[in-house]
Amino acid sequence: MKTRIISGVVAGLLFAVVIALSVVWPAVLGIVLSTLCAIGTFELINSTGIVEDKKLTIVAVVAAFILSLSITASSIVTALALAIFYFLVLVALTLKFYESIDMLAFFAAFSAPVILSYAFSFIYYLFIVHDAKCFYFALIFAFSWGSDTMAYFSGYLFGKHKLCPNISPKKTVEGFIGGILGSIIISLIIYLIFKPFAEIKISLVTLVILSAVFSVVGVMGDLFASIIKRKTGIKDYGKIMPGHGGVLDRFDSVLLISPIYYLVLQTIIL
Repeated sequence: MKTRIISGVVAGLLFAVVIALSVVWPAVLGIVLSTLCAIGTFELINSTGIVEDKKLTIVAVVAAFILSLSITASSIVTALALAIFYFLVLVALTLKFYESIDMLAFFAAFSAPVILSYAFSFIYYLFIVHDAKCFYFALIFAFSWGSDTMAYFSGYLFGKHKLCPNISPKKTVEGFIGGILGSIIISLIIYLIFKPFAEIKISLVTLVILSAVFSVVGVMGDLFASIIKRKTGIKDYGKIMPGHGGVLDRFDSVLLISPIYYLVLQTIIL
């Protein structure tokens, strides 16, 4: 637990520095997220052994960085065009090395960077909702990391009943409930902090509902990531954060929450 806490504190401080710089230069966050997207793509297709061909792996990692950066720096339309171009690049590679490239690896190498690049980009889009001075951006981490942290300690202290023992043996019902409560409490604290100087268009009732719902969505993302690890026989996606694992181990819930959360904000709240 000590390693996990220290690693989390260090990562939190680095994250705070990135956000502080991004307030002045938003491109900083775009570059950092694109880098994380590239690392996450490597973890998903290489660390799991889904793609063993080095050529496909390298191309997929590069594509993940470029696609993610293009979404944040230009437009989604440009990124779509680049995604189609990337598909053609993979087709060309497959035609050249058709004997060594199987179709499962082909589609994994295509879908992983495309899906992850769009998922990471929505974190950036939440950041640039300037009228609320990062309030809505801060909430996503209450829904995910705040919920996950409270679930961890609730499960550690009170956990007795397994939630999904065949998928994630350490998750408990008590931890699940603690995560939901933690998401709500942290969201309310963020609300009180931002309320005096930010334009907040969300009611407290709506905030509580969203906190609970997205805490559950985050657990779903975490469990799905656990299924992939269990199916491929790995413990963690990577070792970039001691005690936590890789990029996808930390961002699995965030990546599932952020696009849905952004859609809710744009269609219902904002």
